[in-house]
Amino acid sequence: FKPNSNLANVVKDIKKLTKNFTKKDTVIIIGGTNDNLVKKEGELIKQFQNIVRGMSHTKILVSALPYRHDVPGFNKRIAFINMELQDILSKYPDATFLPINNLQRHMYTKHGLHFNRTGKQEISRMVIHLVCGEKDDKKMKESRTIKEKKHEKSKYSVTSGTGIEILQEDMWEVINNLRTNSSVAFAHTISGDFHHPRRMTAGVAVTFARQFGKPKIKDQLSKFLA
Repeated sequence: FKPNSNLANVVKDIKKLTKNFTKKDTVIIIGGTNDNLVKKEGELIKQFQNIVRGMSHTKILVSALPYRHDVPGFNKRIAFINMELQDILSKYPDATFLPINNLQRHMYTKHGLHFNRTGKQEISRMVIHLVCGEKDDKKMKESRTIKEKKHEKSKYSVTSGTGIEILQEDMWEVINNLRTNSSVAFAHTISGDFHHPRRMTAGVAVTFARQFGKPKIKDQLSKFLA
C-alpha cells in the first residue's frame, strides 16, 4: 500500500513480493492516477503493458484510472487510457480489468478526486466479485445498507413496454447513471447507416467505445452489427 505514489513506485517491489505466487493467486494493482498528470498517454499505456507481461506467472487484476471530477478536462484522456488498457488486458487470459471508472459521482468525496466510504466499499465488492466469484459477491451485496442502495437509484425514469421516452441529456452522464440498471440495454447507430453523407453522430460511437471498450471481432454479429 503506497498512497500518493506514481505507478512505478506502486509496483517497485512487485516481482520480489510475488516470486512464490502461482495461478491460484491474484495481484491487484490500483495506480496510475498521479502519472496521468505528468506522463503522455503512450508512456503510461506502455508501462501498464510491461507490468502485465511481467506477471505471467500469476493472475493479475489491474484497475482503470478513475475519472477526475475535480479536473473534468482530464476525463477524455482518462477514457482513452482505460480503453487501451482494456485492450491490453484482453490479450492475456489471466489478466482482468477492474472498472472503477464506472463508479458514479456520489461515490467520490466532495472534492471529486478520491473515493468516499461508499466508493471504497463498492470497489471492495468489485474485487471480491472478480477474484472470488459470484458466491462471495452475493454476500457482499447483502451486507450493503439501504441508504447506499437508495443512492444507486438512477435519477432517470425508464419507460417500460413499448413506450418511448426521449432524454435531452448528456449521453455520457446517462450511460453512467443507467449502466448498472439490469432493465436497461444500450444501442446506437450513426447517420451513415441511413446513407446520410455526413457522419453527424460519430461522437456517439466514440462515447460507446470509451464506456464499453472497442468491439472485438468475436462481438461482430454481422458485417454491420456488433
